[in-house]
Amino acid sequence: MTLTLEKKGPAAIAVAPSHGSQSPKGHPNMKTVTTPESRHARDAAVASAMRDLESDICDALNMALILHELFSENIVEYRNGKRVAMPEPGGTLTVVLGYQQIELLSFASNDVIDRCSRLKKRWTAAVDAGGAA
Repeated sequence: MTLTLEKKGPAAIAVAPSHGSQSPKGHPNMKTVTTPESRHARDAAVASAMRDLESDICDALNMALILHELFSENIVEYRNGKRVAMPEPGGTLTVVLGYQQIELLSFASNDVIDRCSRLKKRWTAAVDAGGAA
């Protein structure tokens, strides 16, 4: 992902603190002044980064739908020749899965976790690209 800003200029300046350089809790007592130009540049950077997330969001959703379908088709039990997807209240459901079914479910669930973790990191980076409001 590459962000290019055409306009250059001061994004923020520190204003002299009114009561010394430290607040009573030890945090800097500085205010940030943001110019309209810097807000526009920040908003443009965030908007661009958010647009770049579209493919990752769609891919994560599609993989989650595949995982749901795998569970819906494989996590079932047959009793007396009838398909039982949910046990009776207080009951249990015994499921027998073959090796390939276990592999597919494991792959899909790990893939969804991986995609969502990467998406969260990219989301955080996109939001951080905007800096503090």
